[in-house]
Amino acid sequence: MRSRQRVERVLVRVGKATPVAVRGPLGRATRALRGRWSGPRVTVVVAISDTETRRVAPCLMSLRAQTHRNLDIVVVPYAAAAGAVAAAREQAAQDWRIRIEPPVADRAAAWTAGAARARSGYLVFAQGGDDFPYGALERLATSLEESGSDMAVGRIEPPLTLHASVDSPFEAAHQTEIRSTTLAESPVAITDLAVGNRMLRQEFWASSGLGFDAADRLGTEFALATYLRARSFDLLKDPAYIPTNRREGVSVGAMRDVLSELDQWVTEHAATQRSVAALGLPDVLDWWLWGTLDAAIQPFIGDVERATPEQWDHLRELVTELLDAGGESAWRTLRADSRVKLWLVSHDQRDRLEEYVAARLFERSHRATEVRDGVVVGHLPFYRDPQVGIPDDAYEMTDNETPMWAVVHRITWRDPERLELHGYARIEHVDLSEGCEVRAWLVERGTGTEIALPVEQRVDIRANQFEGSRHQDYAAGAFTLTLDTAALAARALERGRQARWTVDVAVTARGLTRRGQLSEIDDRASAGMIETGHLGDRLVAGARVGVRGRVASRFALVARPDTPPVLEEATVAGGTVSVRVRPGAAPVTELRAVDQVGTVARARVAAASDSVDATLELPRPRPGDPVRRFRLVAVVGGSDVPVAWPAEASQWLGAGTGDVVLSRSETGDVDIMDALGTLVVEDVELTSDTLDLRARWLGSPPAGARFRLVRKQVELDVEVAGDGPDGLLLRAPTRWDPWGLGPTRLPVGNYKVMVDFGPGGRAHEGRALVGEALLDRLLDFTIDHGFRMRAARTGREACVVLLPPLTEEDRGQLAQARLQEWYRTCDLPIDGTAVYLQSYAGATATDSQLAIHHELRRTRPDLTLYWGIADAASTVPEGGVPVLMHSAEWYRLLATARYLCFNIDPDRWFSRREGQQVLQTFHGYPAKSMGIRMWQAKGYTPKRIDLELVRTSHDWSTILTPAPEMDEHYRREYRYDGPILNEGYPRDDLLVSPEAEQVRADTRRRLGIAAHQKVVLYAPTWRDDLATNWRRAEVVHHLDVVAASRRLGPEYVLLMRGHRFHGPSEELEGGAQLIDVTDYPEINHLILASDAAVLDYSSLRFDFALTGRPMLFLVPDLATYTGGVRGFLYPFEESAPGPLLDTADEVIARLRDLDGLSEEYAGAQAAFHQRFNYLQDGRSAEKVVAAFFS
Repeated sequence: MRSRQRVERVLVRVGKATPVAVRGPLGRATRALRGRWSGPRVTVVVAISDTETRRVAPCLMSLRAQTHRNLDIVVVPYAAAAGAVAAAREQAAQDWRIRIEPPVADRAAAWTAGAARARSGYLVFAQGGDDFPYGALERLATSLEESGSDMAVGRIEPPLTLHASVDSPFEAAHQTEIRSTTLAESPVAITDLAVGNRMLRQEFWASSGLGFDAADRLGTEFALATYLRARSFDLLKDPAYIPTNRREGVSVGAMRDVLSELDQWVTEHAATQRSVAALGLPDVLDWWLWGTLDAAIQPFIGDVERATPEQWDHLRELVTELLDAGGESAWRTLRADSRVKLWLVSHDQRDRLEEYVAARLFERSHRATEVRDGVVVGHLPFYRDPQVGIPDDAYEMTDNETPMWAVVHRITWRDPERLELHGYARIEHVDLSEGCEVRAWLVERGTGTEIALPVEQRVDIRANQFEGSRHQDYAAGAFTLTLDTAALAARALERGRQARWTVDVAVTARGLTRRGQLSEIDDRASAGMIETGHLGDRLVAGARVGVRGRVASRFALVARPDTPPVLEEATVAGGTVSVRVRPGAAPVTELRAVDQVGTVARARVAAASDSVDATLELPRPRPGDPVRRFRLVAVVGGSDVPVAWPAEASQWLGAGTGDVVLSRSETGDVDIMDALGTLVVEDVELTSDTLDLRARWLGSPPAGARFRLVRKQVELDVEVAGDGPDGLLLRAPTRWDPWGLGPTRLPVGNYKVMVDFGPGGRAHEGRALVGEALLDRLLDFTIDHGFRMRAARTGREACVVLLPPLTEEDRGQLAQARLQEWYRTCDLPIDGTAVYLQSYAGATATDSQLAIHHELRRTRPDLTLYWGIADAASTVPEGGVPVLMHSAEWYRLLATARYLCFNIDPDRWFSRREGQQVLQTFHGYPAKSMGIRMWQAKGYTPKRIDLELVRTSHDWSTILTPAPEMDEHYRREYRYDGPILNEGYPRDDLLVSPEAEQVRADTRRRLGIAAHQKVVLYAPTWRDDLATNWRRAEVVHHLDVVAASRRLGPEYVLLMRGHRFHGPSEELEGGAQLIDVTDYPEINHLILASDAAVLDYSSLRFDFALTGRPMLFLVPDLATYTGGVRGFLYPFEESAPGPLLDTADEVIARLRDLDGLSEEYAGAQAAFHQRFNYLQDGRSAEKVVAAFFS
């Protein structure tokens, strides 16, 4: 190896291993030497401030995860930004591509300062609270590389929201992909004036005089200027940016007061309109007016219920003016939903508009439809309602609302001359249950020549599970397309150059036909292996044919003339690779193995017209090093020419005999890759108690191999049940007992197959890859033995997915909508002996429901006790009958059981039938703001609050409270006037029972806690402002449990208990002194096992107080939580019988003297008990059962 190559490889290794302080500069210095940093430099300027502190890390992580790796991430703080900078520094410590610049005054200045750091390549501007979709930057950069345009603009992807958003997407400009266009040629671009979704060529930025103005609040003028000054730009179909609309201190589900921004928007809108009109491009102005009507003004219309009379008049005048300016042509092209709302505004029907908005609040784009006279009509509210009088044509959906949509999920090379595409097609919002016809063509780029493809159609209900509808059945649109690659090869040879073909699909149903290109590539199965060796190019009749484009907008078949050298045979022994190569059009003089730096091994060969043989000695791989990949090239006429993979060969050659293996590359050439410790999983089978994996080694079988299945919080040892000529049989149990409470099914989730090899003290991590045949079956499920199971992949690495065992007939939005409609209209008789119990979302039997179950078993053996379970891993107590939630059986039970007992709100579609009794037990002592008070704080309108009351208190027959003093909160906050049982919570009976001491001892024993150790339970509650949905939030980190455990020493054990809504925790370090008990199924066991608790605002303090043991309250954000995040029903300080602390140091100091803490707060604890817990006598379940189940 040449000395320069050695130095370059060393620099790359050193750049990975250096301390954080120097890793950034050295990483940037060695960037060009790293093969994975290929491609143009993209500078992403991220402006951050403390308005989005907790969103900064997710934003930067979305950038770090981008498939385009050659990034400079320039973070520029502005205004108050101390918290945001701290979050950015944590990310920068893990990724040298992130650099933090000095602070500036405002966002415009931040973007400008960051852009000044870019010297080449491309520029993107982002807000620190927003995210980038996976692969977004690669798609934008690739488009600019291919088109040569000054700018590429991707689609804005709406964020996941908890309620119907009134924000409209910028979709019109991205219905089709347009390259190298201008504003005059593509006036629809004016409908997208966002900033974060555009990538600019750096030299365009530097030469165009573009800049940001602090007065341009939304960046609209900047975006418009980019269109005007660019020589050309690209409009992409694929998502490029996600404006999360989440800001610091904003509670989950909060509804923005959009109308408060109306005056400002009108001023900005008028300025933009003047700018657009001044262009002198009528089509651009027309599209801008359309975008205003269909998108920009819709948020204000959607917020109508909050409008003052003056705002309503202003809005009505504005809409009338815009409709008059747009005329009939604009009206016809609007979406039906927009048209109906605009009609109601223009006709001064405010009350009806409020009803319409409320009725559509949770429907998103779902709606029933019909096809009438060749037009799709949406059955939106007030359709054909003579009292309202909205004309029928307002409900007619445009062609853009009802396009053809097609997804490809599996791509299979049957042989080199036959390629199959498997997928689903439909017309959006059009039911296909009466049949449809799917047709397809290859369309040659540049000439438009079409080749009709054979189409095999079938009915597959799985089609309804791909972004399905609640109203339309798309099962009849399943298809298989067969491509004759020999015909493509012949066309390329005929032209003497590369030919590129896209796929068009047409669907005809109910008299409608829609045609277009593929809409989506489902990357979960083999279609996700485009541009990898599995789907690599094949040699066909003097040409090379392959598949390109990992996203639908770039999907194409390519064919080009090629007669390269071709591998005929290969063997491997250790690091020695022996090959036989058939020369192509010219003689081969040498064969080489090369990497991104240079030649690694070479062998001279005698020129011959037939095959040549060569042996290459490769350097031995070092266990633990990254997998190396070499290309096999032939020297032909002094130039390196890749050696092609044999057309009929499988994915690997020379497997099982050495340190390396030969593999097909994404271009259909020969790669030589490290195989040490690499397993190939060929099949996965689910049995009654095991998962069986059939696998083989890709290299020589390593010594000391061990196998595991791993997911968050779960790690399973996998045994070798067989080892023979056909490979390995690996067996993993599907039951486990992590807490010593008895075996249960494994938790559902994605389990990665892990391989380790070598001596135990110096084990190395290997890989487990998905075999070729298995890749084609990745979406084929086995539903049996308590699971819905399929093989899966992460990249090429093997995984197994375990899901709840819902049948195909019960899965998907359409299936669930039909079951809910059946439930709504069910007239089956009520079963007076059936009791339905559900605790939280069905993960385990706990809380008051468990205590009620035991009491019913003792006193009412005539009743059958059913439990709603989320999956087969859910625990059900003895005597309980599990019923899988969301199954047809579950809906039947909810419709017919006489008694239903919940501790959370059931789904919105639920409605108590006559003859049923619903007991709402709740799941914690009332203390935090709830009900109407909470909803009003979130900005809910009166109609939205009415919907929430219908979903909650209107279905309650009886509720539980812990004491009569708490009744008023439910009467007031839920307008509830029904019966209340107010003599304590059954959930707490165990805590004051005679069995409590034995439960404490048993729990400590199961957790491995010694008698002398002091146990501290740390249980932070979730924060509404950190939540991403109603059941998911990031955990707060006021107490570093790892550091605390180390400081407290071996005499203490910390139990870390996340809230049920917290996301999966990071892996916790430490040993016996730190235990993550977030997934422990019974909180009362942990309460009894503990000697003290560190809490914040959780209602757990009311339960823990029953032990009489000390509590500490770590509440540095008390003022914020009280004033803006959630709030309380009564002052927090009155219900916190322990010290209120601000720092971890204070917590640790107090924990070191638990006896003193107990003595100091003994009086406060006694007063607390007398006020809040005086009715918890251990007989609450007995009283509830006697009163409710009578």
